[in-house]
Amino acid sequence: MTLRIRTITFDCADPYLLVGFWSQLTGYREEPGNPNLPDDPEGLLVAPDGSASLLFITVPESRAVKNRVHLDLAPPAAPPDAPVEAAHRELEAAQDAAAAVPARIRLGEIAPDMVRLEAEVKQITHAIRMAACNAETTLARALNGHYARAGDEAYALIREALTGSGDIIPGHGELLIRLDPLTAPRRTQALAALCDQLNQAPSRYPGTDLVLRYEVKPHPGIA
Repeated sequence: MTLRIRTITFDCADPYLLVGFWSQLTGYREEPGNPNLPDDPEGLLVAPDGSASLLFITVPESRAVKNRVHLDLAPPAAPPDAPVEAAHRELEAAQDAAAAVPARIRLGEIAPDMVRLEAEVKQITHAIRMAACNAETTLARALNGHYARAGDEAYALIREALTGSGDIIPGHGELLIRLDPLTAPRRTQALAALCDQLNQAPSRYPGTDLVLRYEVKPHPGIA
C-alpha cells in the first residue's frame, strides 16, 4: 500500500506572516471555519482541491542550520490546445471585424476632398481619351514603310514623340511645330518621315488661318 503526503509542516517564528506569503504564491487557502489569526501558534493552508496542506508552527528555537526541506515550484502548464484556441479567437475576432465593414462605402466617407465627376464631364473625358487613342493608332499605322520595327515599336515611338519636347514657332500664315530628336537616330528619321507625310495633307490650327507644319530637329551627330 502506498501513502500520500497530506501535510508539510514548517517550524517558524511567525506563522501568520508565512501563511500570507505562501497563500499568494501557491493559491492555497485557509481551512474553512478555521481562519489564521496573528496570535495563533500555527497557521494552516489547504490546497484548492484539498489534496494537501501546509502547516506553519511556532517554535521558540531560532534556526541554527540551513533548511532541510525545499519546495520546488513551477507555474501551471498551459493546456496543449491553448495556442489553437487563441488562434480560433483571433480568427473569430477578425471575421466579426470584417462582417462589420459595409460592402459598399460612399466616396465622401473615405476621401471627403474627392469630387465625383458629373456625367457630362465623364463623357467629355472619355471622348478625349478615345480621340487620343485613335490619333495614336493612326500615327502608328502611318509609320509602316518608314520604320523597320514599326510592327513592334510603332506605339512606343509615337508615345515618345507625343510626350517629347519641341518648339512652337508662329510664322506668316503657318504655325511650325519643331520637335526635338528622339532617343535613337532611326526613330528620329522615322518621325521626320511621318512629319513629311502630315505636311502633305495640310490642316489649319483651330480658330485661326495658320497652317500647321511639322519638322524634326536633326539628331545630334547626324548632318
